Order: sequence, then structure tokens, then C-alpha cells
Amino acid sequence: MIGFTGGPMFCLVEVVIADVFFLHERSFPLGVYIFVLYIGALVGPLLSGYIYAGLGWKAVIWFSVVLQLLNSALMFFLLEETNFTRAEPSIALQVVPDEHEQVEAGPSAYDADVDSKNKDLSGGVYIEPVEQVAPVSNGRRGRPKFRGFFTISPYAGGVMKRGLIQPFALIPLPIVLWCGIVYGFYQVFFNMFGNLSSGVLASPPYNFGTGPIGLTFLSPLLGAIPSALWGGAYCDPYALKMARKNHGVSEAEHKLRLFIIPTVLAPIGLLMMGLGPYYGTHWIVYVMGECILNLAGPLASLLVIAYAFDTFHSIDPEDNQGPKCAAQDTAPYLSAIVFIAMCVTFAFGYAITPWSFGWNFKWFGITAAAAATVLNLSVLLMLKYGKMLRKNGEAYYRKVINW
Repeated sequence: MIGFTGGPMFCLVEVVIADVFFLHERSFPLGVYIFVLYIGALVGPLLSGYIYAGLGWKAVIWFSVVLQLLNSALMFFLLEETNFTRAEPSIALQVVPDEHEQVEAGPSAYDADVDSKNKDLSGGVYIEPVEQVAPVSNGRRGRPKFRGFFTISPYAGGVMKRGLIQPFALIPLPIVLWCGIVYGFYQVFFNMFGNLSSGVLASPPYNFGTGPIGLTFLSPLLGAIPSALWGGAYCDPYALKMARKNHGVSEAEHKLRLFIIPTVLAPIGLLMMGLGPYYGTHWIVYVMGECILNLAGPLASLLVIAYAFDTFHSIDPEDNQGPKCAAQDTAPYLSAIVFIAMCVTFAFGYAITPWSFGWNFKWFGITAAAAATVLNLSVLLMLKYGKMLRKNGEAYYRKVINW
């Protein structure tokens, strides 16, 4: 039930950002979204340790329920619909003069040049066709109309049907598959904080209690600030800079060059989290490893999501109106990426404990760092072949969204 009700947080906000912001403005809002997402996942363990120590484990559940209700209320009243149906262009209406009302006009030079249609109006003045003009809004917004919250789209059935099928049909696309795997592995790295911290820090030689263990989650939280916020603020100016060097053409792969940062930081953080407990070093080594790893995670997630939007969001179906267009606005490619990522996360959720505690932390750190290095270096393939993959996959993508 938690997965069913909480799943939209991985897709809904990104789609809203793509609806509201232009191509060169999306990275910073995406960075803010990812930062808040990490805050929610890291502040929870930080506070739950002290709540458990002071009030018991049941209080942790009740606090979570209250926060979920508060979040639901905020979403209901503050998250407005950003997808809308544009009205069809108005048809020009020709105004024909009333046969009983003619305006007399004296001879002039203009009368000698009028066409035959005008001459049929003996003594009359030809009136040009005009278009209907929609009333112009004064720009002011009235009070919220709560009935709008319950308005069902006329294309809801078609969107729902396509939303259940299109994401699975898009999985074979190489770009979708790559984005999903990379996004999923960085979710696995993030889950390591919760899976390893209690077992490592509560055991000798550290012997931390529940409160201090929760307090260590401040380390990855501090790492997420520059990673998500600075990364989001820098991605768009960097893409514009690269576009100027590319004769004014912006390529989706330009932002992927920033993957050099996660490529360097992620293996370092994983080595510190593995080798530190194995050799019994000071606890700060493990905690600093969490911070360094989370300097890489939010930025890598941001780059992957931005790459997916830059690749697919501008591709429109044949129909400008109707369920096909509405389904494309819901970003089915993002649903496919998130589905792949959650499958990777689910699979490795069972492997982390035997991988680290069942083996030993030395080989866990080494193999995890090696896997992160190989994963991050795969971006070189996208930098070289990404443009070709985008062109080759466009026909298939159009076929899927025009179904």
C-alpha cells in the first residue's frame, strides 16, 4: 500500500516541472525536487531514533501517519493541474453587410481599383472579413474554484489505458533502459545508509545507541545540499555554454559530461563505508563516506532525469488533441525509467545484507566501488552514441505514443 500510494512522488513532480519550465530552466527545479526527496528520506531516520528512544516504536508509526496526512492536505490544496487542453483556433467569420443598410460613399480613386466583388455592392463600401476575438483576461486570478479539483478529463479513460501499456512498451529503448539502470543503482547506494548504519554503528567497536545512529544521517543530508541544489543551478548554464560552443545547438548529451563528478566521488564514498568498518577505524570514516557518496547520488539522479526529459519530452504525437496527446504529457518514458529503477532497487535490497555482513566489508567496499565505476563510465557510451540512439529510437517512440 505504501508503494501504491507513494509511487507518484517519483513521476508526478517531474512532469509538473516539465510542464511549467522551459528546456533551459528545468534543472534547478529538478534539483530542488530531488533535494526535498532526499530530505524526506534522511530526516525520517534522524528523528525516528530519538522518537523511538523517548516514546517507543509505536510513536514512530503515528508520527509518520500525521506527516502523511499533512502532506496529503498540502498536495490537495496547493498542487494545481499543470496540464491543460488548448482551445482550437477560432475560424474567421466574414461579416456581410445588411441589404437594407448600405453606406453611401462618393466617388474616389479607391473605387476605380476595387475588384468585381466590391463592384456588385453598388454605392456600398466593402467590409473586410474579421475574426472572432476571445476576451482578454486582465491577468488577475480569482479565488480558488474547488470544483476544479474534481473535474475529470474527457480523455481519462484513454490516458489510463495508455499509461498502463506504454511504459512497458518503451523499456526496450536503449536510452530508457540505461537511465533506469543508473537511476536504480543510485537508489541502491542511497538505501545502503539505512541498511548498513544500524548494523555497523551499533556493533563493536562503535556501540552507538539508536539516537546517535539517527544523528549520523545528518552526514548524507549535508552532502545532498550541494549535490542537488548546486548541481541543479549549474546544469542549465553549463548546457547553454555548451550550446554556444556547438553553434547554438543544444544536445541532450551536453549535461551528461557532468557525470565526471559522480564517477570520482561514488567509489571513494563506497570504499570508506566498506574499509572503515573492516579495519575498525574511527566512526568518522564511515560517516564521511556516507556524505561523499551522497555528494554523487542526487547529482547523478538529476542528470539522468534531465537527460530523459531532454530526449523524449519534445516529441509530440500526431494528434494535437485527444488521449494520445494527453498520455504523452504524462511522460510514459519516465514511468518506464522509474519501473526499471524500482526493480533494480528491489533486487539489490535482498543482496545488500549478505553482500556486506555475510561476506566481509573489505570486499564489499571494493566490489561496490568497482561496480559504481563501471556504471558511471557507461556514460561514455551515451556521450558517443547517445545522439545516434535518439535518432534511431524516435520512430519506435512515435509508434508507441501514436497507438
